Amino acid sequence: MSRETDELYNQLKQGPFPHRTFTVDHMNHITNEAAKQNKRSSPVKSRLVWAAAAFVLIISIGTFYAYLKENPAGKEVVATPPIIKPEIQEPASDIPLKPDRPSGQLGEQLPFTAEMVDSITIKASGTEAEIAVPKSRYTVIADGLYWENLSIAKADLASPDQKQVRIRIHTSKGIYSVPYSLDSNTYQLGSARYYADDQVLRLMSGLLEPDTDLAKVERLSAKAQEEVDRGEMKSNDKLTYKAERFNIDGKDTAGWLSQIALQSISYTFSKAYYDALTQRVRHVLYYKETGIFASASEVIFLNKNVQTPDGIQVGLTKQQVQSKLGKPNMETDSRWDYRVGDSLKFHLYFENNKVAFISLTLPA
Repeated sequence: MSRETDELYNQLKQGPFPHRTFTVDHMNHITNEAAKQNKRSSPVKSRLVWAAAAFVLIISIGTFYAYLKENPAGKEVVATPPIIKPEIQEPASDIPLKPDRPSGQLGEQLPFTAEMVDSITIKASGTEAEIAVPKSRYTVIADGLYWENLSIAKADLASPDQKQVRIRIHTSKGIYSVPYSLDSNTYQLGSARYYADDQVLRLMSGLLEPDTDLAKVERLSAKAQEEVDRGEMKSNDKLTYKAERFNIDGKDTAGWLSQIALQSISYTFSKAYYDALTQRVRHVLYYKETGIFASASEVIFLNKNVQTPDGIQVGLTKQQVQSKLGKPNMETDSRWDYRVGDSLKFHLYFENNKVAFISLTLPA
């Protein structure tokens, strides 16, 4: 095959796209070359050359018209840049909360303060779902960790707890992770476990076991605290009451705590907690039959089988309470507090306008 024919075949291999347009000169050149080749080539070769020329002509004309259709003004074609998907940044791993030393107050070793907390969530193992801790309860966890005394609150438990969740404390410095077990009310801090306080126990019960009695106590306590935080509390310091009016079945808080400590009735559960006020590990006791919770400084009554001398008991409406006892010293929609001496010691918690439970507390 001649050099001219080779050039034609090379053009066929390259395709019509290396050149932007197709001119009359290009067409005449291909026709003349084909005519020259026809004069000095065999019939078979001539037919091949003409076929090649026709193919190039058709492809080139088609490309030319397609170009004019896409660029009617003859604008320069600009290649579209490739779409580059940005790399997805994986979230930073949680920072395990590990004390520098296994003794002393944990607050002195914390890498964050309560003011730095943006949010707190609870995450169970094996799931991506998280439970949001209400903002009004951030201080329960932050203060509970701050006042934890590692020298006293250490839990000597025989085996690792398999039902731990993670308390995730979100701050601008990162997410600090604290494994926690509701069964034993303990944190995992480094290689050891430590008892949380009773307020953390209530909070975690409310979040993880919402259908229990302790969860009910937590729910209404949290609601009352939110009302206080919103400035919805009313006070009346002029009212005074005799202490005897707040005894339940003839006993005050100390009397009930003494009886509970001595009674032989078996409790439904006993959970240890660290009491920062007394610097001791104590126990929350729950008696399902009588509906009583007892800690070191509080007794809670959820059943209507006990009452005060004025007949105040679970199930009464606010109107009935006020007619029998009088207005409270401190009042929100969910909680009424009555003072004995300088301390608020008798507390009524309301749900749907009725007393849901009664709380007796020791002076703070």
